[in-house]
Amino acid sequence: MLLQTNEIIATFPEVETVVGKSGRANTATDPASLAMLETFITLKPKAEWRKGMTKAKLIKEMNNAIQIDKVWNGFTQPIIGRIDMLATGIRAQVGVKIFGDDPNTLEKLAIEVEGFMNQVPGSSGVAAIRTTGLQYLNIDLDEQKLSQYGIAKMDALSLISAGVGGNIITYTIEGRERYGVEMKLAQQYRQNTEDISSLMLRGKNENMIPLSTVANITLENGPATINSENGIMRSAVQMNVVGTDLASFVREGQAYLDQNLELPNGYYVKWSGQYENQIRAKKRLSVIVPIVIAIIFLILFFTYKDIGLVSIVMLSIPLSMVGGIVALFAVHFNFSVAVWVGFISLFGNAVETGVVIVVYLENAYRKKFGLLSMDEQQNSGETNKEKTLITKEGIKEAVMEGATLRLRPVLMTACTSIIGLFPMLYATGVGAEVQKPLAVVVVGGLTTSVVLTLIVIPLLFSILREKQMKKNNLLLTNTNTI
Repeated sequence: MLLQTNEIIATFPEVETVVGKSGRANTATDPASLAMLETFITLKPKAEWRKGMTKAKLIKEMNNAIQIDKVWNGFTQPIIGRIDMLATGIRAQVGVKIFGDDPNTLEKLAIEVEGFMNQVPGSSGVAAIRTTGLQYLNIDLDEQKLSQYGIAKMDALSLISAGVGGNIITYTIEGRERYGVEMKLAQQYRQNTEDISSLMLRGKNENMIPLSTVANITLENGPATINSENGIMRSAVQMNVVGTDLASFVREGQAYLDQNLELPNGYYVKWSGQYENQIRAKKRLSVIVPIVIAIIFLILFFTYKDIGLVSIVMLSIPLSMVGGIVALFAVHFNFSVAVWVGFISLFGNAVETGVVIVVYLENAYRKKFGLLSMDEQQNSGETNKEKTLITKEGIKEAVMEGATLRLRPVLMTACTSIIGLFPMLYATGVGAEVQKPLAVVVVGGLTTSVVLTLIVIPLLFSILREKQMKKNNLLLTNTNTI
């Protein structure tokens, strides 16, 4: 089977090498199961791919080509795949865990959930982990009959162990290596229950007694594995998500299960996989981001001591978010932790730009009307106690002067940052899936932030100063009265 899948994958022109592995490493730290087949695919440089081919399209083509009965395909990266298995027990992006107390019922519910999830938009490679259906050879020794024939129970168990599983009878030394020599019945003598039933036990008076005479031998169905968490048995349905973000997919999937899945008493479902990591990150960010914004607000307030100026500076945050969100929708990227990291970086850049522009606008305004600049006022500790008559035309001229003074530096800074992010935007190597969303957010946000900041902030500054001066009776609306 492994050779078959490798041959199919190797036919794709984008594939450079393909190596398969069956089973798992002989270590307790490897979470892979014995029934798992792993294929490591190395792709050629993207310049050698077919025209218009993307990673998502390539995965879809490979998944359609590798359709083997009772084999589920899951595409992931080697490291994140192991991390997912260790952290959540799921070998895919998202999983639905079903908890209860009966393995057969759990598998039945898992198969139902598999059918439901296939109907949810964005689901890919949905598979219920089937654990039942394995046959067990059950040998139930009758102690009364063993006593009747003079056979010790330990002798019967030793015969069964040696005949079916084999026993190590001696060791051989090969140089510095030591190997056990195992003895067991040949394959043709242990093919079915009749062969096992005909195993002969030595009874009293050296009589040979068939094993079937003193034991009830049957084949019974049972689970291949019994999975549990916190002492509760569980089954799972695992899947990947394509074309939508994990949070939206889980919300839609849960709504579909609520409408269609009937759970017996004592049974419940829980979503798992990378979705859990996203929820934890979202909870942390929902606390950290407001705190950071509040700290920035307080620092600016202690600097300007003017709630109006601080509000204008903080307005640069939503102005930058506009570009980031538009850019995400334009390139069809979904919200993720990388996207939120990009927004955090974008907020810092936007606030920095807003602070610089507001400082120059304020200094140009004070210089225009002969007031102390912000630096002079902070250094001397003096305030502008003398009342100065101010005109609307003067405020507009000061705003134009301050905005024009910072136009070129702001544009150069933004362009430098955007150009510096181009390698991340067009990256195709390892980690590109994380770099691209972050870069798209920052580039889109900086673009709108600079444009809107240079237009909106000077306008709001002018309105703010006019209202403040008018409130203090220092504003003249007609310059001819001076």
